[in-house]
Amino acid sequence: MEKRYRERRERPIDILVRNRAGILGTFPALNWTEDGMFIATGAAELPVNEVIWIDRADRGSTSTGWSSLAVVVHRRPEGIGALLRKPFPAGAAGE
Repeated sequence: MEKRYRERRERPIDILVRNRAGILGTFPALNWTEDGMFIATGAAELPVNEVIWIDRADRGSTSTGWSSLAVVVHRRPEGIGALLRKPFPAGAAGE
């Protein structure tokens, strides 16, 4: 059952993903809403219900422009669906 309540944006953006063990890497979020995103993490081990931290760096900067705790809500071979604790503003994607 679809649980998305807002329009999904299909513009890839780079997201830094961390878990309790540390930084897993920067991966593209292939689509996103204010409440969640699908992140193409590939083979990274992120089980359902794991808490992660995700960051979006400001363009042309190493500082973080936006960050949030998230929980992995589903897993596919190509990546994860993450439910965000803090809303993801469209402005953080450079729109």
